[in-house]
Amino acid sequence: MTFAPAAGQSIQLTATATASGSGGFIKEGEGLLWLSNVNTFTGQARIDAGTCTISSACTFPQSTNLLVGAGAVLDVQRAGQTFNSNFWLKVAANGKVQLNFEGEVEVGHLVINGYEYPGRGRRYGSSSSTSEVDAVKDDFFSGTGVLKVVGPRGPDGTVMSLL
Repeated sequence: MTFAPAAGQSIQLTATATASGSGGFIKEGEGLLWLSNVNTFTGQARIDAGTCTISSACTFPQSTNLLVGAGAVLDVQRAGQTFNSNFWLKVAANGKVQLNFEGEVEVGHLVINGYEYPGRGRRYGSSSSTSEVDAVKDDFFSGTGVLKVVGPRGPDGTVMSLL
């Protein structure tokens, strides 16, 4: 399904408009897509342009990927269990994620501009984050919230074998 509100326009999906099934959605157009529903679809969501807001009532318990394209904005306004632990958040160069909440949101994996950032509990945010942050990424994040990456990734540092 494709949503394409023009600049100055918005589309809102409310709790009564649950998105379910296989597949996902594409957000095009410079306008706003406001999600305040439970999204139980199992596919990928893609924000190619404009802003997609995840309100305090919105969750993605089963979807697997959210791609934020160059120049697009993901506005997360919900802390806690917004995404599932297998969730991949992928942000293109010049894509932005606004963490407009207090506390943290967990994702399984974080990829920024093609690079997968380490997980296993590492926290990413902006210089405005009010919670503990392991890495400040002001080029991609803004707001007071924190993104905690819980998915696995190889060990940091060097692995040595002593015989």
